[in-house]
Amino acid sequence: ARTGGAPARGTRLTTEEIVTVGEAMLMLGITRQAVINAVHSGKVHGEQHGKLWILAREDVVRYRELRQERRERRDER
Repeated sequence: ARTGGAPARGTRLTTEEIVTVGEAMLMLGITRQAVINAVHSGKVHGEQHGKLWILAREDVVRYRELRQERRERRDER
């Protein structure tokens, strides 16, 4: 089993309740630092275990939806 980073080429993102920073990067289309900044600012719940960050998948999905809504509102102007 893989324990971090991006999923192997040709595989789907996990459907489990937690995701890694690498998976969140792919889901959100943002950098590793931007994902970690979202955790530090409270926009995404996550915990650091050594060098590995574990994020709540539900929060990552919600954050993606909020980012999309903001982008759409901005584009309407």
